[in-house]
Amino acid sequence: MARAAAPAAAPPAVASRRGTDSLVVAAATGATVLSVGLLIAALLSSLLVSSVLAGRADDVGRETSSALGGSMGAQTEAVPGAGGLLGGHGYGPLEQIDPVPPGTLGSDVALDGHALECFAGVLDACDRLHAGSAPFSGYEHYASTCGGRVKPSAVAYCTELD
Repeated sequence: MARAAAPAAAPPAVASRRGTDSLVVAAATGATVLSVGLLIAALLSSLLVSSVLAGRADDVGRETSSALGGSMGAQTEAVPGAGGLLGGHGYGPLEQIDPVPPGTLGSDVALDGHALECFAGVLDACDRLHAGSAPFSGYEHYASTCGGRVKPSAVAYCTELD
């Protein structure tokens, strides 16, 4: 009777490769878990910082509102029908004074014309001046006072003073 040959053992190169594959899979799994953990930690940190900053912004807003509300109570002369930012919205009466000549606000001839009309009492010209002026310019500031009639940005539109 012929004897059956014993099964041959796996060559050493194959056995060591299987061990390396297991290490690679384990390392990749560990790196993925670490990445997810870091992502969750970063997300939680950003949420914490956001909530702290939002709370501080609310505090600053309340302080500013309180300060503005206190100073508005000192105004005395009401403008009938004024419904701008300060007049007619529960902040107290809106003080209106005599207009102030525009002086030199810039070098734009068209905007200079609007400023002169605004000073003369054409309140629509004040609004056109505001719409056409560059941010933070002399023109914009003059327009925001309706030609010196009110404090800056006291009304949304100067035509509300009619």
